[in-house]
Amino acid sequence: MSITQRKRGLQMRDKCSELQCGENIIFTLTGDHIMDGNVLAVNPKEHTVRVLHANGHQIEQDTIPYTKIIARYDSNGVPHKFGRALPIPSVLLEAR
Repeated sequence: MSITQRKRGLQMRDKCSELQCGENIIFTLTGDHIMDGNVLAVNPKEHTVRVLHANGHQIEQDTIPYTKIIARYDSNGVPHKFGRALPIPSVLLEAR
């Protein structure tokens, strides 16, 4: 999908298994509390991603299942609003 198509409001979806180390993702950890963090590793066999994120005043690492990952940051992506945050340019992700 081209950048022009994205700007027209069409949504692109990528696969969680295609995430790369260092990418910034949006996910839920508990309930519907939305967080963001950096990908440390992707495990396609277990359908999980190892993420580094801030939790209060601490930096934590967690293993997140694909089903809890919502989107990845993409400066060319369509702005999406997650919770109370300002719209973030991103690409929605599928749990595959």
